[in-house]
Amino acid sequence: MRRSTIGIAILLGLAASVILYGFHWFYRVPPVEPSNANRGFDASDLVSGGTPDGGIPSIDTPVFESVAEADQYLKDDGMGLDVEVDGDHRFYPFQIIVWHEIVNDTFGDKNLAVTFSPLTMTGMAFERPDVTTVFHVAGSLWNDNLVLVDEATHSLWSQILGRAVVGERSGTILVPYPTTVATWTDWKVENPRGEVLSRDTGASRDYTRDPYGNYAASPSILFPLTTVDARLPAKTMVYVMTDGDTRTAYPADAVAKVKDVRALIASSDNVVEGFWFVFAAAYPGITLYQLP
Repeated sequence: MRRSTIGIAILLGLAASVILYGFHWFYRVPPVEPSNANRGFDASDLVSGGTPDGGIPSIDTPVFESVAEADQYLKDDGMGLDVEVDGDHRFYPFQIIVWHEIVNDTFGDKNLAVTFSPLTMTGMAFERPDVTTVFHVAGSLWNDNLVLVDEATHSLWSQILGRAVVGERSGTILVPYPTTVATWTDWKVENPRGEVLSRDTGASRDYTRDPYGNYAASPSILFPLTTVDARLPAKTMVYVMTDGDTRTAYPADAVAKVKDVRALIASSDNVVEGFWFVFAAAYPGITLYQLP
């Protein structure tokens, strides 16, 4: 009996150790090797996201619908990107593009790549170099951030850096196109005649479900970072404003508290919203706004 009791205790102890290790792994902030600090992009820092190039299907022939049609299933508090061209507005719901990450669109006279990186919560649009440039989702990530691959040359492009980083087109800069993150409720009131990216994507997905579950609300970071900046918790939401070569991060709570900062953010076309950790890794030493 005693041996049986000891055996059970050992098994329970092993099970507890496995569970504790699982919690440690899930809630960890990946360690950073000192040699990686502040050295910018290096191709060796690319990591597999677990899918091959194109494994997450981009939307290459987007279809749009009316506000009334989209209102049948979009969540009122769901977020998305507003894009405006010549006074016309389109809404790209995160509910949809979280499954695809890239929309290759032509809106008016603009050939755009509308992108969303679920692990860093960064939504950004770029002018595609030409109408023949089609981007797909690469199988790799850099600092947990979306990497794009172009169909023609198979060059790799970093969303957060806005440029090609590997391949024939390495160094080519993407021209950012202004976007605004909005809730569906706010957007549909402001743009009752606007167009909304529809569920007619050519892929079979449950667009009422988030494939990343509670990732955004948890402290977990899934892949290694090249730089960790402890000035803020890793998943603090920030607004990053670019002015020439200078970037300033404004924590969302500061923006909410200071009227002048809210007005500054709202009036700028060079603002990107996302998790602090990706901006800190991509732009080591980034200026951080402090409440007065």
